[in-house]
Amino acid sequence: MSRAPLVTIVIPARNEGPYLAQTVAGVLQAKTAVPYTILVVDDGSTDGGADALEPYRNSGPVTVHRTPGLGVANARNLGAALAMTPYLVFLDGHVFVRDHWLDPLIDLLETGTADAVCPAVYAHDRPRRVGFGVTFDGRLRYTWLPRQATAPYAVPVIPGCAFAIQTAAFRAVQGCNERFRTWGFTDIELSLKLWIFGFRLFVHPGVRVGHVFRPGHPYPVLPEHVNANLLVLAYCHFSEPRIAKAEALVREAPYGAQLIRTVRAGDVWDARAWYLAHRVHDDDWYMARFGIPF
Repeated sequence: MSRAPLVTIVIPARNEGPYLAQTVAGVLQAKTAVPYTILVVDDGSTDGGADALEPYRNSGPVTVHRTPGLGVANARNLGAALAMTPYLVFLDGHVFVRDHWLDPLIDLLETGTADAVCPAVYAHDRPRRVGFGVTFDGRLRYTWLPRQATAPYAVPVIPGCAFAIQTAAFRAVQGCNERFRTWGFTDIELSLKLWIFGFRLFVHPGVRVGHVFRPGHPYPVLPEHVNANLLVLAYCHFSEPRIAKAEALVREAPYGAQLIRTVRAGDVWDARAWYLAHRVHDDDWYMARFGIPF
């Protein structure tokens, strides 16, 4: 590509095996008019999957950063911090793209139609199983949405497996929550935060990417880490009644009461004060805007 990159494609990866090289090769081979660079954050992998990227480092726009295990949220943040482009695209290391997948997404950002946008996502082995953005229910469970229109439209949550965003918008909300552990609730927290800060999140139903929905993680994900992230989400952004609902969910676990005390003793209240001072909507507005029963 002769033009300066317009997009940094950030791929956080941990123990992705051969999928990682397939994802990178697919991006490099896909036709696009958008100049980009690829930044892989190999976050504590032990399977050698990133070693297959070595040939691309000498012949293509691929950079690999190795980290000791930051977790999904902070691996994304590192990629964004290293980027020097006006737009970011985040991809999982097990995603398959098609020709011209990037162009319509970046067009929505460049025209100001949206501040962040995701494609429709289909299961790589079941292509008729397609999600068009995400929502969540009264127990904060992640739920894929059916298609609602043919033109791009607003969605409550953009899935972290594939989305494009203005770099300025990502940085304006301080990126993904740095307090998050390993995995869990990163997509919901970032999406809610962007909406209540005044940014607009769309799905482009005309763009589809494939995603490997695995039966489990290729690295340890502890339930207490997921629940700690749930609490951080609640303490940073929710009203007191919703905080009580979130704590009730965590108390269902045998370690719940201790985990609540631990997270409450951290710096979430300083973070909450900053978020509340800078947002333009509250969580009541967000839940009502998208009919979320939490």
